[in-house]
Amino acid sequence: CVVPVKQFWQTNPTTHNFEPRVGFSYSPYKNGNTAIRGAFGIYDMLPLPYLYATLSAVTAPYSLDAIVPGHVVPPGGFPIVIPIVASMTAPLRLGRYIEQHPKRDYSLNYNLNVEQQLSGTLSASIGYVGFRGIHQPFPSADYNQVPESSTQVLEGRRVYPKTRADTIDANAFLIFGLQWDGVEHYNSLVTQLKARDYHGLNAQGTYTWNSCIDLGSSTQADTTYQNSFAGAIYYDKVQRKGRCDYEVTQNFSLNAIYDLPGPHDGLLKTFAGGWQVGTIVTASTGVPFTLQQANDVLGQGGQIYGALPDVAPNCNPYRQGYKFDPNHNYINANCFSFPTVSTTSAIAPLCNTDGTNPVNGRVLCLNVQGNERRNSLTGPRLVNADLSLIKNTHLPHLTESASLQIRIEAFNFLNHPNFQAPTNFFTFNGRAGFNQEDPGTAGNLDSTATPSRQLQFGAKLIF
Repeated sequence: CVVPVKQFWQTNPTTHNFEPRVGFSYSPYKNGNTAIRGAFGIYDMLPLPYLYATLSAVTAPYSLDAIVPGHVVPPGGFPIVIPIVASMTAPLRLGRYIEQHPKRDYSLNYNLNVEQQLSGTLSASIGYVGFRGIHQPFPSADYNQVPESSTQVLEGRRVYPKTRADTIDANAFLIFGLQWDGVEHYNSLVTQLKARDYHGLNAQGTYTWNSCIDLGSSTQADTTYQNSFAGAIYYDKVQRKGRCDYEVTQNFSLNAIYDLPGPHDGLLKTFAGGWQVGTIVTASTGVPFTLQQANDVLGQGGQIYGALPDVAPNCNPYRQGYKFDPNHNYINANCFSFPTVSTTSAIAPLCNTDGTNPVNGRVLCLNVQGNERRNSLTGPRLVNADLSLIKNTHLPHLTESASLQIRIEAFNFLNHPNFQAPTNFFTFNGRAGFNQEDPGTAGNLDSTATPSRQLQFGAKLIF
């Protein structure tokens, strides 16, 4: 079908933008050792061209780009053969849908913190930071699938037709979508302890706990982040709701540099004085990710699928010995299965059982969305420590301020492996038995978030 529009949207959502902001700082005591600060502001996220122009440029009518399985343009065939191939495979052309009356995309930002000077060299702070995003953009990998009106929600579960229904546009192929219906809630606790010139020590330690929930974290494309769930179904907000792609629930960071005691004058100062040792230590929980079913088991139609498995209650989905597995498989596949419902459930007569019979009073229901939620799983935690040894030598014979600095540095000096979440292997291999998952490569870890131990030597002349 053809949508008779002459611009990307019909109404401008920015004409009534209003951005009040207020902040304060208050010291309740005369000594000034305590400070209480807070702020609130409204910020608008403008619908800039990057949101809609990138994918629009490769879709009709601005482009004749098409996905043509099995067709290869022969050498010398460009550009003559392209229109011929495109006209023969018109149903495979790429399409684009943009919400015609987008809502104003804005955020509420607020924070409150207390800082206390504990001594002349030591201070501490604790604070709260919050954020609420409203009408955020949500890019769908494919709008052209079974419409919401062909599905139903029974007993809290979305049920697709037993036999596949028509997609929104049966004459179209993949349709990239963009709508402004996202919501985000972010809350965090931020703490800090800082030491300055404390017997030769300068250090700062921070700890952050945060929670971030949204309906999709991507903006211009469905996979803005490496761990983004491309199969999120645009009208199923229960499935879309989950932890933000960039959420790291807990994060600790420490940096310190210490002046080692040594002689202050004489020949010994040249060799035994001016030494410093420094370190940076970081530790954090892993990033979230989503496991999904292979192929179109739900019967969505379209080209991008978002079927999720059921997750067994009280089952640890992570394998404890994954680091010693040759494939570094991180997932306990026994915790995941294809959806089933009770034989007495109102859903049972609607189930696509794939020809199976009930087992232990349960009916296989391939066309029911699983109970796993987007980004409900967490990748391996990260722990990293860097260490440096520094020698500063004053060179008064060159200039009054000249000095030579020699540095010996070890990055990840414990050589601790920090595995990345299984963002390349997140799809199960299919069904095994009645409703068991064939894990295949799902959950395999194939990359690390930090490199192995790196040693670095350097010298710097300061004058």
